Amino acid sequence: MASSNKLYMVSFALGVYSFFLDGLSAEGNDQLPSESAIDGQGSTFFFYQKPQYPRDCTEVRDSCSSSVSSGIYLIKPDGYEEPFEAFCDNEIDSGGWTVILRRLDGSVSFKRNWIDYKRGFGFLSTELWLGNEKVSYLTNQAKYELRIDITLDNGTSCNVKYNAFRISDEGSEYTMSTVGNIGDILNSTGFSVARTAERYHFNKTKHDLRQAL
Repeated sequence: MASSNKLYMVSFALGVYSFFLDGLSAEGNDQLPSESAIDGQGSTFFFYQKPQYPRDCTEVRDSCSSSVSSGIYLIKPDGYEEPFEAFCDNEIDSGGWTVILRRLDGSVSFKRNWIDYKRGFGFLSTELWLGNEKVSYLTNQAKYELRIDITLDNGTSCNVKYNAFRISDEGSEYTMSTVGNIGDILNSTGFSVARTAERYHFNKTKHDLRQAL
């Protein structure tokens, strides 16, 4: 495995301030189903002949002799009980990116409780949050680089990379930490990944947890 693996967050046409300040307060679609499990129905899956699943999308890319298209694949981080589906982006920046968050058009509400954020919600091919528990297992098995792409309301695109990214376990309330950044062109807009973490409920209060349970 490469020394630094890859996680990807992307947001389109929401505006950078909507992304990290208002993402959880948006009401979204009131007609969404109540279940929080990510729905991969209708997707094409990649099945492995060997009993051991790749641990992330970097291993999906590296385990194939030919080029791998972007899509939904089965992965299993170290220690996670069962393999699960994840969207792998193999088009940007040499590929191998495990998509953990995608916002496109507001079709999925991100105003959720602790349990929803723990398990993940949305649709792998459109808007999604992969889930705190899954991302915690991912980021505690190796060193991970985080890339965030944002398209502003005016059509301007920008991205930032953090060269070390980790989410702790549930006992530590899924606290997020980052080390350094690579070409952070979002600083002029006031964006910071720490403030984003607060808005995306990585670090929840005990009151919220009790209410969700």
